[in-house]
Amino acid sequence: MKNQIKTIVVALILGAVFYVNAKPLPFIPSIKPYSISIYKVDGKSLINIFINKLEGTKVKISVIDKSGEIVFQEFMGKKDTKFRTKLNLANLETGKYSLEVSDGKNVEVNSFEIDNKLKSDKAKLFVTGISQNAIGSILNVNVDKAEGSKMLITFKDADGNVLLNYEMAKNELKYRSKYNLTKLDKGTYFLEMNDGLQKEVKIVEVN
Repeated sequence: MKNQIKTIVVALILGAVFYVNAKPLPFIPSIKPYSISIYKVDGKSLINIFINKLEGTKVKISVIDKSGEIVFQEFMGKKDTKFRTKLNLANLETGKYSLEVSDGKNVEVNSFEIDNKLKSDKAKLFVTGISQNAIGSILNVNVDKAEGSKMLITFKDADGNVLLNYEMAKNELKYRSKYNLTKLDKGTYFLEMNDGLQKEVKIVEVN
């Protein structure tokens, strides 16, 4: 009987020692489902952005200025595997920018600088403003632009699907509209104004 008790005690002690000395399993970082390449075209005010990703994931691509304003944004759907674009730097103000690519779990940031002395003195040809009512169900959109330029106004969801668009004619100087958000799913939406030379993106939250 004493031998049995001694055997049990030894087993418990060995078990305790094994537990104390046990090392946790090594952490294996998740593999990003996308890869990014950016480079500037020599002699031109262009940056090429190349993104390859696996199917089954959504990716958001944003270019953000130093004040945090989104100056360019696109989305890759679950079935998209390649994204290719040329970002025209001549249409951006001088300063520091960051390219952010995110799949909701991973975020990769690439920074770059733009020195457009002539662009800094060029006034934007349009002014935009948005506001939501107290409930948040109505979005007021106001756009004023110079005569002689066209303006494309686009409302997109987080997947990049176009829910509404409107083109202001060259002789149309004001745009006033109310968007009813009650039938939309909760989430983030984007209102984009583009006159062909400059683009402005406003973020709209539906709660």
